[in-house]
Amino acid sequence: MTNWKSPVQVTDADVRALTLHDPDEEWQLRAEFTPAAAELADALRSTALGTTEGDDYGCGHGATWMLPPHLLQVPGPLAHAIAGAELELPEGPWPEFGRTQHPINWPELIDTHPDQLTWNHAMLENNLGAGADAISTAYRVLATRGCRPYMDVCLWVDPDARISIEPLALYAAENTVDAELRDQVDEILVASGRPRDLLHHDEPGGYWYLEAA
Repeated sequence: MTNWKSPVQVTDADVRALTLHDPDEEWQLRAEFTPAAAELADALRSTALGTTEGDDYGCGHGATWMLPPHLLQVPGPLAHAIAGAELELPEGPWPEFGRTQHPINWPELIDTHPDQLTWNHAMLENNLGAGADAISTAYRVLATRGCRPYMDVCLWVDPDARISIEPLALYAAENTVDAELRDQVDEILVASGRPRDLLHHDEPGGYWYLEAA
């Protein structure tokens, strides 16, 4: 990944305040990050939360933010993809920095820019989620059938400064998925490890949950 200098300066005390669950554990996590990765995570998360002054972070359901111009240059593919998109505030700890359902073709973007973007494999495993390859396949099956798929994802920074994508759900446009196609996508995801009883919440339609129940 290209070198990048954050325009947002964050002190150690400020960074410690930008945590949610276990500050001590998250502080130790920083030791696994390259300096560039930690700097990028600090800049994105502090910008999302709107402060670098050390205020306690409260969960901001419904609040949104947009990547400002001075951060849109890094990482290039992500910035281009979500330019103008409203992002929700992070609900998890550092180094998560946002959540979005913006209609981005994540499988293609990650495949095209593997040096800058990656799936969050650890969160997929923790969430009992399907494998990344299966999620990509399911997305492409829906796209091929004209279902205009999109995903609900959380955005994280990896220790190597790549942006990692945590899929929470896969959706298709309303009234585009019949029972046969829904079953086909079910089988793709279940075959890669997603428990069948966690895919749907007894509701009809084209959606597949990928996060922990």
